[in-house]
Amino acid sequence: MNTRPHDWTLIAAFLAVMRTGSLSAAARALALTQPTLRSRISELETLTGTPLFVRGPTGLTPTAAARSLLPDAEAMDAAGHVFYRRAATGGHPLAGVIRIAASEVTGTEVLPFVLAPFLRDNPSLRIELDASNGVTDLLRCEADLAVRHSPPQQGALVARQMPPVPLGFYASDAYLAHHGSPQDWAELAAAHPFVSDDRRGWMEAGFAQYQATPPDSTVWKTDFDLSGIAAVRAGIGIGLIQVPVAQRLGLTRVLPSFSTPLPVWIVMHGDMRGNPRVRAVFDVLVAAYLGGLL
Repeated sequence: MNTRPHDWTLIAAFLAVMRTGSLSAAARALALTQPTLRSRISELETLTGTPLFVRGPTGLTPTAAARSLLPDAEAMDAAGHVFYRRAATGGHPLAGVIRIAASEVTGTEVLPFVLAPFLRDNPSLRIELDASNGVTDLLRCEADLAVRHSPPQQGALVARQMPPVPLGFYASDAYLAHHGSPQDWAELAAAHPFVSDDRRGWMEAGFAQYQATPPDSTVWKTDFDLSGIAAVRAGIGIGLIQVPVAQRLGLTRVLPSFSTPLPVWIVMHGDMRGNPRVRAVFDVLVAAYLGGLL
């Protein structure tokens, strides 16, 4: 592999092709000619020593290497937005109120850790957080931006889909000391009490993904996700929790081969794109999810 310092224009070309799915659409997005874009892709492949696309009659098909590199390119793009946003404000801290809507768990166990460094750099910013599992209406200005786990349905919204956050089964050390750790699906479902949500059926979906029978021994059923996490921490049972959150809380993973995805979208109203405060927080959240900073 050539170790010459990278040229962002080459990575931007790669990212545009991955996002649009075609050379012609990527060229239009970057205001380039197709030959220029094709040349940049070829140069990037030469520099990395890695084929990124298979050329066929229907266009360019990403290779496995290209798909694995996409999150890194996305993270670089998000970091670039943060850089230019800071440059546009002359390096001066941002000020004002930003209203964020997020789920109970994301608002409580994720966003404070993601936004703490940003708020230290911008001490005049104020966050107003709506932490609930309902869908806040951004078109009615109920929030400036949102972290959602389902795709937005309103066309006036700007949304970026993030890599899904893995969910896994977790238990406390006290629970495992008393009950032991299940060794397989049958033991997990038959011999262990569970903490479960009452509505969304994520646990049932996870079991179905592995063609396993859901447990019938739920001992703590709640619509309030933070109560469920507290029950797991207290040793009441095994629960399905976002992997980064559970790791931060010091819980122990059960059946680590199991994982089911939690979709994530960062969403704001299209009119907010020109608001420096909102765009800056949007970019920070995107960079955190893409860069694995959770």
